[in-house]
Amino acid sequence: MLSGELYDASDKKLTKRKVKCKVVIKKNDLVENQEEKNSYLLEELLPHKGKNLFI
Repeated sequence: MLSGELYDASDKKLTKRKVKCKVVIKKNDLVENQEEKNSYLLEELLPHKGKNLFI
C-alpha cells in the first residue's frame, strides 16, 4: 500500500472502514435532497475535512 506494505484485504482496520462505508451509503439512499446527500457523505466519510473541500 502507500507505505510499501503488502495489501491485506482481511486487515481489521480496512474491513471496519469498508463496513462503515456500506452503512453510510445505505443511510444516504434515504435522503431525498442531493445537496444534503453530498454533505452527509462527506461528513460521515471524511469527518476531519476542511471547510473548503471540493471533490
